[in-house]
Amino acid sequence: MHDYQFVLYIFSPKDQDAFRQAFQQHYGGHASITFGPVTPDMENIAANHRTDRAVTISTSHLKGGQIDHLFSAVQAAAHDCGSAMCPVRDENGELVDVRQSRFAKWKQSLHV
Repeated sequence: MHDYQFVLYIFSPKDQDAFRQAFQQHYGGHASITFGPVTPDMENIAANHRTDRAVTISTSHLKGGQIDHLFSAVQAAAHDCGSAMCPVRDENGELVDVRQSRFAKWKQSLHV
């Protein structure tokens, strides 16, 4: 029985099987993955119900580095699918590459 759920995001609903396979490859642990529509409360954090899918990952109890490993696996799987874990959008609703933001460049210049 899975005790905990993490709701994450992936773009391009057509990539669900590829995401599932990539996640299992990166995570290696036992987890149940389900895909569903973005709900209105998720739109408050920039998710778009027309283009994004909610990805719910249920796992047994995790702590410390296990949670970091889970999130790293999700990020890597999303990247493998040409997607992103969390939607970041500009004022026009277009996806933004956070690695190209002014803050990211400043942070990189400080080697943080």
